Amino acid sequence: PDRHAPAGRQAARLGEEDLEWDVINIQDFVVPAVDRVKTLANKKDIRLIVSEADGKVNGDKGALVELLVTILDNAIKYTPEGKSVKLNVISSDKQRVVEVTDEGPGIDPIEQSKIFERFYRSDNSRNKDKVDGYGLGISITRQIAELHSASLTVQSEVGKGATFRLVLPVV
Repeated sequence: PDRHAPAGRQAARLGEEDLEWDVINIQDFVVPAVDRVKTLANKKDIRLIVSEADGKVNGDKGALVELLVTILDNAIKYTPEGKSVKLNVISSDKQRVVEVTDEGPGIDPIEQSKIFERFYRSDNSRNKDKVDGYGLGISITRQIAELHSASLTVQSEVGKGATFRLVLPVV
């Protein structure tokens, strides 16, 4: 993609032909993603709790790193200082599940179906902290997931945080 194009144009053009497919270990995209958000977590005194897991998936390492950085970045932004964000990887014979759970304000059930839409910004529960952004990040993560034949969902209850779940098929 054109690195000088606005993020929305990059997302609009992201397609399977833009990805470099390879067999990669889950840790090959989890570790770099966690490394990229550590500074933000430290600034907010947020504990990053990351499970160790193994397992291979077919995908584009860079795109999966970006997907996970976006989810982790949002989780850290919405989690109050001194709390934690957990990244858990679950491997089975059929799939690899990467879960990111925050201790933020949660997402209203009505908002949950809309957060994956481009340019959507919640006016309710998660915006009480006045987090900056254009509403592109989460829609791009869904697009990356779909290009990997994966699913990306959110489960949340207002006042009890949110869990984003990426389910990738095994190689």
